[in-house]
Amino acid sequence: MVNVSISVVTGLMLALSASGAASAHSGSEKTAVTVTHSDGHALDGRFSLINQDGVPVSETSFHGGPLLIYFGYTSCTDACPLDAQKITDIVDELDTSGVSVAPIFITVDPQRDTPARLKEFLSAFHPRFVGLTGPAPAVHKVVMAYGSDDTKVNIKGPDSYDIDHPAIAYLMNAEGKFVELVPLGDRADKIAEQIAATLGAGLDRESKNVAPPVDEK
Repeated sequence: MVNVSISVVTGLMLALSASGAASAHSGSEKTAVTVTHSDGHALDGRFSLINQDGVPVSETSFHGGPLLIYFGYTSCTDACPLDAQKITDIVDELDTSGVSVAPIFITVDPQRDTPARLKEFLSAFHPRFVGLTGPAPAVHKVVMAYGSDDTKVNIKGPDSYDIDHPAIAYLMNAEGKFVELVPLGDRADKIAEQIAATLGAGLDRESKNVAPPVDEK
């Protein structure tokens, strides 16, 4: 079993056993994910990468609306295409509810995933999908900041390998702060309903200037 831990030193403890978060390469077992965060304020989501049109972007390029971020790669033959389609369906469901979320696909394989390759891959999915790549050190820094993984496995040659990474999405609010992990194992409408409820609760707290509830367990 692959264990992925996102550990942040301050804030409330949220433990999520993501039984639906499979490791995204052929033949992998399930992934257990544990998150410690502070009401969306702890995870460092800053990045400076290049989108599928070759344009430099940063996290501030997307401020103003919530994001659904996924780490994957275009050579992934199983989980990544399925998850990209699931995210497409989730975004469509949210659109019908009047909730606009931007889907972001950050590659964990910058060696092979050029902007052009990302653009071709994402053309099969939601038209708002943004693909991000960049120099390997910059991409790796973002992968580590989000607690994802970019470990090469099944290496057969310089350009023949798989990437071991958790198949799960990250919900970020309109200010670019981490809200929650989004396992993708359920139906798209159910996931969209949960995301809408989570974002709605956040908006209600902000409008009323009420502190979020604290779980004292």
